[in-house]
Amino acid sequence: MLKIEIPDGFEAERVYIIELMLDEFLGLDTELTVKPGISATLIHLENSNVLEINDAFFKEVFERDENYLDIKNIPTEVVYCDLDEAPEGGLLGIYGQPKIAVDQKKIYCGIDVFASAFFMLTRWEEYVHQDRDMHGRFPAESSLACRQGFLSRPIVNEYVEVIWQWLEKLDIRQKRKQRPFEIVNTHDIDRLRLFQRASDYIGKPVKAFLIEKKLSALAHHSKLALQALAGKDPYFIFDYFMDISERHNIKSHFFFMAGGKTIYDGGYDVGARAVRDVIKRIAYRGHVIGIHPSYDSLNSPEMLSIEIRRLQELTGADIVCGRQHYLRFNVPDTWQHWDDNNMQWDSSLTYWDQPGFRCGTCYSYSVFNILSKKKLTLKEKPLTIMDATLAVAQNHLPQQAGATINYYLDKIKKYSGEFVFLWHNSSFEYLVWKDYRQVFEHTLKRAQALAE
Repeated sequence: MLKIEIPDGFEAERVYIIELMLDEFLGLDTELTVKPGISATLIHLENSNVLEINDAFFKEVFERDENYLDIKNIPTEVVYCDLDEAPEGGLLGIYGQPKIAVDQKKIYCGIDVFASAFFMLTRWEEYVHQDRDMHGRFPAESSLACRQGFLSRPIVNEYVEVIWQWLEKLDIRQKRKQRPFEIVNTHDIDRLRLFQRASDYIGKPVKAFLIEKKLSALAHHSKLALQALAGKDPYFIFDYFMDISERHNIKSHFFFMAGGKTIYDGGYDVGARAVRDVIKRIAYRGHVIGIHPSYDSLNSPEMLSIEIRRLQELTGADIVCGRQHYLRFNVPDTWQHWDDNNMQWDSSLTYWDQPGFRCGTCYSYSVFNILSKKKLTLKEKPLTIMDATLAVAQNHLPQQAGATINYYLDKIKKYSGEFVFLWHNSSFEYLVWKDYRQVFEHTLKRAQALAE
């Protein structure tokens, strides 16, 4: 057992992050004790060797008798430390100093990896920062990770690996948890059909022409309208998604809306026969149904509960996972509302316009409410990348999109993490997406190859 001594002050935060990284991520047996007066976290191994992690954040704030939830506590720059165990680019520190000292009995790390990981995983940055976009979302460009250029790095996973390598150098007697690389294939069902009203069969081709000012757009959407009249609406591709997933031994997760009346909501009734038939077919084939809470549910826990309950009643099964519509998310309220509804995991946390590691990790993890100071039962399964980010926000051609996806697949495979992937059923409507079907299929094929 590792005997760990932690400084006093903000004990709930310290216990959460240390147990998360050492117990939940590495699977080690630990025992924590608060020891007033020390200025570092001391990890004592069974052979009396010691790993010392500098406390450069919580202790300083505690001694000032302040709350850490203040924008002044977000640094403007990060530090880097070169060492053999670190990934390319060096060990990145949000808090602390770039100093490492190693000998046979003791290793000292000047970078406060625990406070740095806590910063990323709890997203307290988003709680204290007032920047929001038109949909009330915290923008990527306001995050420290984006400003300092490390959004594409899962720095919490890097910390975990470095800690493990140091423990091995100090001759730890425990084995670490082994985890497989996984792909979590998800589909947000924002709209059930492209042509929902009779007027759409003419209106949508005309609208496409007026927006794109190309005859090809008019021809493309006219063709889609004819297909829909023949019973093949381009959004109704649930069997296609399941066929591709099953071909690669992957489960699809379909997140349905069960409410919402704004212009941003889906406009379909989850209780309609066509939707219920689709849900039955998904369940019969062994895939997963989850919730996609409506636009206004962000600020209404009552609305969230009603929508979850309605979807549960229609499916006859527990609804335990999902993602917020439009990725609208408030820290820590949204997590708490999901936890209050006995949800097992959320997968809302990515930026709509930037792929990467918003939470700094490619592992599912137990979340922490920074206001109640409690670890919740709910887990966050961070979303890595979605289709709209590639084709709309970044205007990637299919080849560029494939290269971006390959980068993240390789990075997550390195840490045996979860590649959480979002592909909407409404994606193939646009001309820019005509070759993106190949990107989707390539992603699942390559993920399966990496998993074998």
